[in-house]
Amino acid sequence: MSPAVQGPRPYNIDHLLGGAARILVSDDEEASLPALPANLEDIIDNTFPYAPVTGYVDFGATKEGASYTRDISSEGYEIQQTTGNVLEEITEVERTLQVSVAEFRKEHFKIMEESAAVEQVAETTSSAPQDIVKFGGIADLTHRRMVAIGMRSKQSGVVKESATRSRGRFLALVLYDVAIAAESTEVPLEKGSLAEMPIAFKSFPVGGENAGEEHGFWLDEGPSDFTTP
Repeated sequence: MSPAVQGPRPYNIDHLLGGAARILVSDDEEASLPALPANLEDIIDNTFPYAPVTGYVDFGATKEGASYTRDISSEGYEIQQTTGNVLEEITEVERTLQVSVAEFRKEHFKIMEESAAVEQVAETTSSAPQDIVKFGGIADLTHRRMVAIGMRSKQSGVVKESATRSRGRFLALVLYDVAIAAESTEVPLEKGSLAEMPIAFKSFPVGGENAGEEHGFWLDEGPSDFTTP
């Protein structure tokens, strides 16, 4: 496709992306992980109010923007006749998604602390009902599916949902298998500052997929008109 604006520095506004991301994660309350998604409709409804399908829950508000990182490590081979590497071999590919949680919910504490369950304490005549997330040593990490969804400006293409509602196109990052990363999590509680709980998730491959396709996918929604048969 030709760029929309020609010249010495061509560009196409249809490909620009900005704004906050919506973060979803597989629901720990479900007995098993949801099936591997094949498209966006396997994760959320594509019309208002875009409810998550069974098996996924929203993270809600985030203080800072979500950040996806893809790191490649390599090992180079040298020979005496040159001053640099003549061959290079990929030794590791690591993908992480950093989320800055602003809604302090029991589900988030359960994820951060790798807690087994959320316990409910019933209301009594002298105390309010309470949810308790116990934590301690961590021997194993829980694996989940995770999704980050952004929405392009309407100037970059429109999805018409009905005669009265339209939106920008979705762009989604789908990670098949993640677990919390082995990084520190600091929760600052300061006067005059909105608290946040940063949690990093590391991506892992799943079995049964083709090599080079085992971690997940990027999904780019095109302009659509759902009112047209």
